[in-house]
Amino acid sequence: MSDHKMNANYIARALCYHGQPLQKIWDDERGVEDLRRLNLTQPNYSVYQERQKYFTFQERAKRLKIHQFLARKAPDLYDKQLVGNVMEESWLAQMSNCFVPQPPIEYFMNVKDKRKAWAHRMGALKQGDIICATVQKIMSNANRIVVKPLCTAEPLHFYLADIPIKAIIFQDQWGPLPLDKQGNPRPFAVNDFIRCEVCNVSADVERLTLGMLGLYQKSPDVKLGLCDLNDFPKYYVQLHNVEQSSALHYEDQLNAALEFENPNYDVLFQLNGLQPQENLTLMQNIKVGFPESDYAPELRQKQASQWAFRTNPTTLLYKNVYKNLSCCDNRCTWVRQRHNLGTHCENIWFSAHFIRRHSAPEYYQKHGSRQKSTKLHCRRTIGTR
Repeated sequence: MSDHKMNANYIARALCYHGQPLQKIWDDERGVEDLRRLNLTQPNYSVYQERQKYFTFQERAKRLKIHQFLARKAPDLYDKQLVGNVMEESWLAQMSNCFVPQPPIEYFMNVKDKRKAWAHRMGALKQGDIICATVQKIMSNANRIVVKPLCTAEPLHFYLADIPIKAIIFQDQWGPLPLDKQGNPRPFAVNDFIRCEVCNVSADVERLTLGMLGLYQKSPDVKLGLCDLNDFPKYYVQLHNVEQSSALHYEDQLNAALEFENPNYDVLFQLNGLQPQENLTLMQNIKVGFPESDYAPELRQKQASQWAFRTNPTTLLYKNVYKNLSCCDNRCTWVRQRHNLGTHCENIWFSAHFIRRHSAPEYYQKHGSRQKSTKLHCRRTIGTR
């Protein structure tokens, strides 16, 4: 399986969680250029830096084995087909009215530390992500366009209009000029709506470098360049067309949508790349079922036969001990009831009970002669009476 069929987003998450040790193993197993081909030149290790405070030296070998497993099985673990879009276009168009297009949750939140919230959204942007923006300024002398990012296109769902992002498109990234109504090329103008892809992200200074050439081809079906407001995500079109006199509440807007009255769980599954009737797992036995030899009845029968074979000699020894002692017990009790032997028969009866309480194989081997003499004495006593 070639590298271009692997999900770069999931690999970036794995590197963020496992840190530099995984990257080192990855480079050793798959080559130094492998991550560069996936546009993962600057991975984020923030999660690993928080986790490594609690690492112990004893678990170092376990972590090494996990990293080797992830690197060697990467084509199977991070296959794009496992999380690919499995929906047909006709079905998607038919079910487009079955879910509520809600703005992202950050649009409704009024947090005190806005810088931290902005940094989270900026850090989530990667090379090749599609951004919808509007032209703010055209600097002809500097051969660049200053744009205002408004939101991200699908599959990302981020609202960016409230962040003071400094976004620039250089002239060599413009691509062909847009066409006017007569079909003639025209330069970009202020307030034009455009779609572009992310070329470089500087989250700490809130700066983006964008382009409209489609170099990364992360969303090949999306047309870059000049666009219309209707090409934006549906939720942003609703926010742009409606003038809000007061702040919206997430739950109020959700309840006001007609689609919310009849939610379709199958649609929700497939919109997230899941099949409702399929078990998405890498464990082969869960997909196709376990072999019959591993089922509970067969497994218990096998275990029982092994236990019986292993304990058969011990079982026979116990059986012989209890058979002989039960004979003594029954006959002595009969003698005690039918005859007046008094203390003599009671001693035989209690001696049989004593041996029965201690009738383990070890006791039987140690005191076998005493049991035989007791049994013989009992028979003689019964025979004389």
